[in-house]
Amino acid sequence: MLTPVTDAIQFVRRNPGIFFAEKKPTPLGCVQYLVMEAMALGATEVQVKRCGDWWSVSSPHDWFDGLSVEDAFTKLIPLPQAAANTCRAEVVINAFAESVVTSNSTKQRTVVSGHEPPPHVWQILFVDDCRIVAFRFDTE
Repeated sequence: MLTPVTDAIQFVRRNPGIFFAEKKPTPLGCVQYLVMEAMALGATEVQVKRCGDWWSVSSPHDWFDGLSVEDAFTKLIPLPQAAANTCRAEVVINAFAESVVTSNSTKQRTVVSGHEPPPHVWQILFVDDCRIVAFRFDTE
C-alpha cells in the first residue's frame, strides 16, 4: 500500500537522489529542472540569470497558470507533461535553497523562504516577464 507524503519538503530533503542526477542538490540542477518544467507547461521562451549566489528563471508565460504559490512550493505536484513519475520543481527548490522569491505578471513579489535579494541583485535578476522564480544557495 502506498503511503501519502504529508510533508513534501522533508520528503524531498530526505531523498535528493530522486530529484537530481548528481544525487545531491545544486543550483544548476534546480535551474535545469525549473527550465524543463516551464517549457513542458507551455513556455516557448525561458531566461536564466545569475548574480553571485542568486539564480533566476523567468518567462513571459506564467507556467503557474493559476496554481497558488503556496501549493507550488510546498506540495509534490505531478508533472506528466515532462515525463512519467516527474513532479514540479518549485517544492524541490524550496527544500534546498536558502532563499526563494517569486514574482508574477503584476510584479507582486512573494518571499517563499529566507529573504529577498538585495536591491542591486534584484535589478539584475528582474526582467519584465510574467513569472520569475529566484533562489539562492549559500554554497555550490
